[in-house]
Amino acid sequence: MAINVRLLALSVVQEVLDHHEYLSRILPAVLDKYGYLSKQDRAFLTRLCTGMVEKEQELLSILRMYSSVRIPKLDPAVRGSLMLGLYQILYMDSVPVQSAVDESVKLVKKSGKSRLSGYTNGVLRSILRDDAQGQGRIKGRITWEDEAGRPKHRDLFRDRSGWQLPDRAGEEDEILVLCLNTSMPVWIGLFFKKCYGMEKTKEILKGLCLERPLTAAVNTNKTNVRDLLIRLEEEGAVAEAIEGREDGILISSVDRISQLPSFAEGLFYMQDLSSMEPVRLAGITEGMLVADLCASPGGKSLMAALACGERGQVLSFDQNQVKVDRILENAARYGLSNVKAAVADATLPNEKLSGKVDVLICDVPCSGMGVMGRKPEIRNRLCAKDLVELARIQREILMQAANYVKAGGRLVYSTCTMNPMENEENVKWFLQENGNYHLLKEKQIWPDQMHDGFYVALMEKEG
Repeated sequence: MAINVRLLALSVVQEVLDHHEYLSRILPAVLDKYGYLSKQDRAFLTRLCTGMVEKEQELLSILRMYSSVRIPKLDPAVRGSLMLGLYQILYMDSVPVQSAVDESVKLVKKSGKSRLSGYTNGVLRSILRDDAQGQGRIKGRITWEDEAGRPKHRDLFRDRSGWQLPDRAGEEDEILVLCLNTSMPVWIGLFFKKCYGMEKTKEILKGLCLERPLTAAVNTNKTNVRDLLIRLEEEGAVAEAIEGREDGILISSVDRISQLPSFAEGLFYMQDLSSMEPVRLAGITEGMLVADLCASPGGKSLMAALACGERGQVLSFDQNQVKVDRILENAARYGLSNVKAAVADATLPNEKLSGKVDVLICDVPCSGMGVMGRKPEIRNRLCAKDLVELARIQREILMQAANYVKAGGRLVYSTCTMNPMENEENVKWFLQENGNYHLLKEKQIWPDQMHDGFYVALMEKEG
């Protein structure tokens, strides 16, 4: 039986938007389950799911302009079908607009909401009519929330080049339009502007929108960049070296990474270049004892284990057994026997580590604003109040970590975000509270064509 890819996309997006699943977890699971789908269907499904989640705020804003029913009151399947149709109309030139409308109407009927099929057809056709008659111009009142969660409104229009500023627009309008055009909640744009200024905010938001190739860490115990590239080419993947790097490669075209024999053999591990930085900066050498406090899925632990060698050891911890099992599975695939993993809460003391660790990796739970390009659901789930709570938890973890490092050892603190409260301010606070530590280096990596947003600080404990 043929699979309706749009219906499959609708089910995935509903899990993400309505049931708060993570797209990065559920989409690969669905692609594996329906592994017999053609490469074209898999690409279409991925594009629909990723695009709808990423453009959620914009799609809902436009639907509010045209819907006679309040969007929150709509049945989730109807709302999702409308979003799916609208996304195809706005962003998928390869899909005939009439087909986008008709298929969304069919999805509503398949979902058991036939009485709302006429409503669905009417909303999408109204948008199509304005889009066609105005050379792509859609206009109406946009509603958004500011940093305090207060609803605000503005009359704007959208044409083929994106959302446009009205006459005599102020700076708040500029942020609004920038956020609409980069699919970002306005409060996040305002937050970045307060922290980094308008020009850097533009750079950050545009950087998060860039399509970046997949990057992989090379298992230097089993292979090297040249041999791995040859192997991947034989397996049908398109990959290339990264200038000046012997520990990573770019993978620009591949269908199913998990099905590649080279992946199953542990020749590489999927990891963003930014997240490799904590281990690269740590100065890990042969024979060291390394601890990784928030280790799942284990990429940094694997890199650290390669660096400290067979005479060294990596102790990896995370908060539940599922995450620990994932670390051990990855270490086994990599062929590393010097990685040990156990369940532990990083905010609580671990007496077994006290004063024993040469290098402590502290990649803490964070707001994830640096990875919103790869995990688009973050942008629509994060709230301003979350930042304060996360910073508090991070400080609890840091204070425990301080006790584990031996004299002359190093503590590496990192996050995948851009937020002074979670980054520079936390490090400054930690150094004030722990006079026996000093800062060796800190680095804020901004999102660009090759990197996620990331922060890392390297601190040393005095001997």
